[in-house]
Amino acid sequence: MKLRYIFPNFIFFLVITFQTFGADQIYVRAIDVKKANSLSTVILPMKIGVSDSKYSALVQIPSDKFALSKGKKVSLILPILSKNKVSARVESCERNVCRISVEYKYRGLDGLSGKVVWPVRDLSIPEIPIDFIVSPDGKELFVYIENKGQVSKSYIKLLHTENRFGLVYEGLKVGDRLVTTSLDKLIDGQKVEVVNDK
Repeated sequence: MKLRYIFPNFIFFLVITFQTFGADQIYVRAIDVKKANSLSTVILPMKIGVSDSKYSALVQIPSDKFALSKGKKVSLILPILSKNKVSARVESCERNVCRISVEYKYRGLDGLSGKVVWPVRDLSIPEIPIDFIVSPDGKELFVYIENKGQVSKSYIKLLHTENRFGLVYEGLKVGDRLVTTSLDKLIDGQKVEVVNDK
């Protein structure tokens, strides 16, 4: 008589346990994070000075990931000039500062502030659609990264957004798996299964 009651209860326990733990897993879609392509350039602030009888400008970059190799050509934007854009080349990049040399034929530039068109397409800078960025408070930004059937929350920093894409310089790297669906249902450590269309 006792076994008749224990066995159904045991089966019921197994069913409830399976449903409970099975419900923890969410089906999602994900994409591979790729380097910047849609956003080929960004605009950074700079200031021109005189060094060794030639003009040079200092450019503050958000991280060493944006460092360009010596000799790379860039363009300065100086509203004071009728030509507006001035050619320049990278001399060196150390930590978060790059020095660029300005063509000497442009005189009277010492002390001027302006902007520089900074090419990023050849750099390994992650670019993602901004639709997959979560920001509940409108201040902190984060995304969900999938790895071996589990997601982790990663806080990110954006340098620039344009045409629904954003350049990420912290918190994400090329090759990461970015979750693109069920973002409002996920929590850090959530078990997921990626079901992308093949």
